[in-house]
Amino acid sequence: MVVTLSVATFHRRMLLGVAKAAPEEPETDPRSVGLMLDDPDGHLHLEQVLLGPGEAVISRVSSTSYSGRMRDEDYFTFVFQRAGRYDLKIAGNDFAMSPGSLLAFRPNERHTRVRAGKSGVRAAATLQVPVARMADQLRVLETSSNAVFPRDGIAFPGRAGRALAAILPQLADDLLVRPSSAPPPRLTQEIRFLIEDVLCEALGATIEQQSSRRIFPAFHRVRQAEELMYAHSDEPLAMRDIAKFLGVSLRSLQLAFAETHDGLTPRDVLNRIRLEKARARLLAADGDAQVTTVAMDSGLFHLGRFSRAYARAFGEKPSETLLRRRA
Repeated sequence: MVVTLSVATFHRRMLLGVAKAAPEEPETDPRSVGLMLDDPDGHLHLEQVLLGPGEAVISRVSSTSYSGRMRDEDYFTFVFQRAGRYDLKIAGNDFAMSPGSLLAFRPNERHTRVRAGKSGVRAAATLQVPVARMADQLRVLETSSNAVFPRDGIAFPGRAGRALAAILPQLADDLLVRPSSAPPPRLTQEIRFLIEDVLCEALGATIEQQSSRRIFPAFHRVRQAEELMYAHSDEPLAMRDIAKFLGVSLRSLQLAFAETHDGLTPRDVLNRIRLEKARARLLAADGDAQVTTVAMDSGLFHLGRFSRAYARAFGEKPSETLLRRRA
């Protein structure tokens, strides 16, 4: 059986594609994937985050074994293999990826053969850089794509390449914890710097503005803290308790948030989470709901401060949101 799964990117949200055995369908998207699953009950999960308009796409994929074909004319793709085996044929050339390997591919059409690992799945993380964005970075370096990517399946064994291989899988996991959240601008900028570092290494050129890479472990710590905040935002939460649970000092947690969110404190982010939950509750409220009850249920107990913060965040008072809901 053949499964066709469209490959699309969505701004600030997740694409979750689950491919299951189904009758053959015509391909309508030039970026489509034609899959032939080894197991009729097999699957492919594809999750993607677009870092911004015209920016890179970071993906996480897991699947059972399959054969497939993909046409991708829009991106240069870095693939990090996490589990299983990934074999590709591009323009008559064969490439094999085992766990721990990172290879880069030009825009192309490729035939793939995926074999699940011991866990029963093949897993990978990918970084896709749009052709236009890559051209911008190569122009700054005064070079061309042919100089950096003379062929497909390029490996980057230098320090920047090893850093990308270490960062990419964790970054994919962190971004997809809560895909509705827009990636912080600082994170997007540092990813751009890291890509430039990799390109410079490939050229043997001097890196003028090396990425600090501090934001990546900071972002991981922030994501862990934010998950605790989302799970317990309706309860009294002390930042010191969150830091202790994560095994870091309160100061380290504060610095991680400041690094990731341009100076915001953990308390600022917690209050934003509570405001978002309060708004969702007001928009879903029944006829008996009260603003006071919704605020307190969301962990916001100072009603005057809540109303002012809500209006700044959403452009209307909580009472106006509730009135619109009732109307």
